[in-house]
Amino acid sequence: MLRFCFLSLLLTGFFVAAHSQTKIQWGEDVEVTLDSFKDTPPNLEENAAQEFSLYTTYEFAYQMTAAQFAFTKNFNRYVEAYYVPEFSWMEEGELTAELLAMCNLNFDVSELFARKFRKELYERKRFGSSADFFTEANSYISHEYSKFTAELNSRLSVAPDWNVVINEYSQKVNDEIQALNEYCKSCKISKKKK
Repeated sequence: MLRFCFLSLLLTGFFVAAHSQTKIQWGEDVEVTLDSFKDTPPNLEENAAQEFSLYTTYEFAYQMTAAQFAFTKNFNRYVEAYYVPEFSWMEEGELTAELLAMCNLNFDVSELFARKFRKELYERKRFGSSADFFTEANSYISHEYSKFTAELNSRLSVAPDWNVVINEYSQKVNDEIQALNEYCKSCKISKKKK
């Protein structure tokens, strides 16, 4: 059986370096393809596992006056999920199709956790909140993301067929994305939500 591994970088937080690079925003119709990888793979050993690195992340950044902040409840548009082609690379080989499927799953996971983060921000923001109200939400969502990826990696490490696991998780992630439809980047949240 061919041994393989993957490198996946999903970072939460605030990254300045990515701002000077092309960012591909998540969208239902955006697909990660071989053209999505613009960086050169590092020198890897021959006969080593086929690898990739997709720089996908979600981040939160806002800039507003104190008055705007006080009256802002919906921070959806300030959280974005994206990948950066210039920081992403893939070795082509026997497992390219599986790795691309994994990359698309990772990209969807970044949007799922962006939506979860948007929801947390909405639920935690109160009139009179301090400007760093997002800290606890970020900590909570980062922890949830870590648990999710650990579970996924554990399943993949013992799976005889990656496609089965990737398809299962892709369905689960997309169902959750749809369930959080009010928390898309451009969405308004209905007033009944608390």
